Amino acid sequence: MAAESRNAALVGDREIRGTRVFDAPRELVWKVWTEPEHIGKWWGPNGFTTTTHKMEVKAGGVWRFVMHGPDGRDYQNKITYLEIVPPERLVYRHGGDEDLEPVSFQTTVTFVAEGNKTRVTMRSVFPTAEYRDRVVKEHGAIEGGEQHLARLDEHLAGGGTGTSRAFVISRVFDAPRDLVWKAHSELEGLKHWWGPKGFTWVTGTLDFRPGGLFHYGPPHAERPGDVGPLRLSRDRQARAHGLRDVVLRSQRRDYAPFPEPGMAGGDAEHGHVHRTRRQDHAHHQLGRHRRRRA
Repeated sequence: MAAESRNAALVGDREIRGTRVFDAPRELVWKVWTEPEHIGKWWGPNGFTTTTHKMEVKAGGVWRFVMHGPDGRDYQNKITYLEIVPPERLVYRHGGDEDLEPVSFQTTVTFVAEGNKTRVTMRSVFPTAEYRDRVVKEHGAIEGGEQHLARLDEHLAGGGTGTSRAFVISRVFDAPRDLVWKAHSELEGLKHWWGPKGFTWVTGTLDFRPGGLFHYGPPHAERPGDVGPLRLSRDRQARAHGLRDVVLRSQRRDYAPFPEPGMAGGDAEHGHVHRTRRQDHAHHQLGRHRRRRA
């Protein structure tokens, strides 16, 4: 199952809104959003896992949970459900207690059936415009929201069973983000590391733009590999449709939505990049090539 459309954006002066259409029936999407055995398998941005201590999906009910960040830190969270209309609408308040992460907002989630698909819209409203803008700037709330819904899509792709057709490899490189990006986006750099260990290639062309193709292969190859088309976004994502999904982002952005400033070690400002690659299988020599050059 795959999402048809996706976006997250600022609306007005206090709201963040995210929308995604899932190739799954509304009852299933509602189920994986409201049952603890499912929600812990996809909730939160990339790199996070979730442990539920209590979950009562009813008006006045509470969901107490801990988000375990990729920085090793635990983030205490509390959601209080204000309105429940199965399988159409959830309204809840996040935060409010002194022992929780210092972020409070109210969210409305709607589930609209579109044939056998479901349009999910999340509207998070913050107390003030300044509060919302700080969360966006310091904690990457836009990127975090997009990753949040993307993880739900992966969970649904496995039929809501927690399995997925995607194979994910993540690695932190001791190098600036711009250098890692250059190694992925320039043909001369790709020649030094692309492919499994022991693999070399000389033949190659790279048209690095949306819709462009990447052809590569060994010397005198009759049928070099073909990766494409590429889709590029503002957040420096390069995706090879159907084969590879390369996501480059700063370590700090990965810890969205709500770590305190400076708590997420290894961000781009300190010369580290967290790189995640989703595909069927992968072997990388980038780290070895970078060390050889050093």
